[in-house]
Amino acid sequence: MKKSLIILVLMLVPVLTIPVAMRFDKPKLVPNALPNGKSDFEVFKKDVYFKVLDNSNGSILNISAKDFICGVVAAEMPILFETEALRAQAIAAFTYFIRAAKNQRLNPSDDLRGADFVVNSEKWLSYVSKEQIKSKWPDSFDKYYKKLEETLESVLGLTIEQEEEPILATFYAISSGKTERSVDIFGGELPYLTSVPSPGDMLAPGFETRKEVSAEEVKSKIEGKFENVNLPDDKNLWFLVEERTQGGAVKKIKIGTKILSGQEVRNIFSLRSPNFELEYSGEKFIFVVRGYGHGVGMSQLGAQNMAKEGASYEEIIKRYYPGTTIKRR
Repeated sequence: MKKSLIILVLMLVPVLTIPVAMRFDKPKLVPNALPNGKSDFEVFKKDVYFKVLDNSNGSILNISAKDFICGVVAAEMPILFETEALRAQAIAAFTYFIRAAKNQRLNPSDDLRGADFVVNSEKWLSYVSKEQIKSKWPDSFDKYYKKLEETLESVLGLTIEQEEEPILATFYAISSGKTERSVDIFGGELPYLTSVPSPGDMLAPGFETRKEVSAEEVKSKIEGKFENVNLPDDKNLWFLVEERTQGGAVKKIKIGTKILSGQEVRNIFSLRSPNFELEYSGEKFIFVVRGYGHGVGMSQLGAQNMAKEGASYEEIIKRYYPGTTIKRR
């Protein structure tokens, strides 16, 4: 059992950064006119497309919604996870990218060159192609891809909404035992991205990690990024945590004369999450980090834990995006 848990966690491809530039406004959606006489799955399989910029090679791809969401689920969550967890991931991903696409079409960014959003298939960030899935699992491809398609068949086209609009359905690998509020991590307040318990994550292998950084490297990174930091002589005073979020992440931390967020420190030192403690010993700073990812929205391991205990995808979504409804567009 322990070995299988370790394998599943290692297979996670966490959402370390949001794949598309986030917006906190409410895009007005124009519902697609679905052809008569077709099931929702058939419609999204053949008639609804996303236009995707793949950063790995600069190409712009027209991908059916069905193939795209299959590729997202394969990139973002281990195929060995429970079906209900995979369904929750598929709905969250479809909601996220529908919102991103509509935002882009209403307010086009020249950087996307006419695409709806950007992915990086080479790094398995946000999407991978059917051919990549086959190359990774050549002996199990038929079995795994069939599971992906069967998972999507009942949920493709479902979106998570609030006030008749798709939400910003963010997700990541492992929480710190509680999820984070969007306002604390990203700076935009959304009522459905609040702090909720996800206790099963704390039992996962990889929940807590340690990273050592020499004092010399800390000084070099901080002074290279900021001017006039004025680090004190006493290295024990270089980092002073001033405020934490409801979920436990570092909200404000004083470094010399600078006040940074935990997310900024996470990016500077490549930490697994902004939820960390600091120790100083032997000319080294030791970051003790909890969770994996930004912590806002659905914990993928938390969704798996709930599914293993018998929860449906509706219950998973209700937990991680409270106050929302699931609707079929």
